[in-house]
Formats: sequence, structure tokens, C-alpha cells
Amino acid sequence: ADVVFGCGGGTGSGGILRAAELGAKAIGVDVDEFDNTFKNAAPEVRNKIITSVLKKVPTAIEVGVSFLFDVPAGSWVASISGSMLLLDYGNNAVGLADCHESCLQVGEQTLNQTAFVEQQLAAGVLKVHLAEDGSVPLRVLEAPNS
Repeated sequence: ADVVFGCGGGTGSGGILRAAELGAKAIGVDVDEFDNTFKNAAPEVRNKIITSVLKKVPTAIEVGVSFLFDVPAGSWVASISGSMLLLDYGNNAVGLADCHESCLQVGEQTLNQTAFVEQQLAAGVLKVHLAEDGSVPLRVLEAPNS
């Protein structure tokens, strides 16, 4: 594979590290893999990590706890659907890690396009639509009036 997107906790982290050692590019999950899994890797392996998709746990905790103290019981909250609190770009609970040593390989145009999409997601211009059961359907990104 040219790029391995490693999900699955330690299994995913081990998988992307091994893939990078074998020459593939890697995208991590949950934490900045550059600072974690790739921390002690050889430089030629460290430069294979493109980014990581982050779960910003401290932010998620702040958002969740703020509902306990700031929102009156029974109030309607836009980011809650039924009993599910959606943590996303809109409340800064997810994001992408820095590209660190692979920025030149990724290229300025791709970095700019990625930043633009992130801004559009945060502003609610692009939306990820969830099915009623909470799963993500195949067509996930939609601009208004599209």
C-alpha cells in the first residue's frame, strides 16, 4: 500500500509503524502518532507519518462537562441528537495533527485545501450526515443546497 490509515488503538499504531518501516506513508488515529508511536523511530521512518486524525479528549471532556453545569435540564442543544452528543469540528473536539516532517512531501496546495475543508467543517458549511442509527452513510460531505 502507498498509504496506511491505521485505526484500532495499539494494533493500528503498530500497523502504521511497520508500514512506514517498509516504505509506506502513514496516517495515525486518536493521538499525534508522530509524538507517540513514531517518537523513537529512525528519521527515515518518522518522515513517513503524514498526519493523525485526532480525538481531542480534553476538549471533549470540557464540552461534556459544560452541559452538566451550563445547560438547564431538558433544554434543546443543537449538537445533541436524541441521546447522542456529536463531537466534531464545530466544537473543536476533533482535528488533524501537524504534518511535522512530511509537510514538504504533502505539498502546500494539499495543506491549504485541507485547512479550507477543516474551516468549512468547523463553520458548519460542510456537514457530515449521520444516519438515524448513528452510522455514517457513504455520502458524508455535503455543502448547503447541493
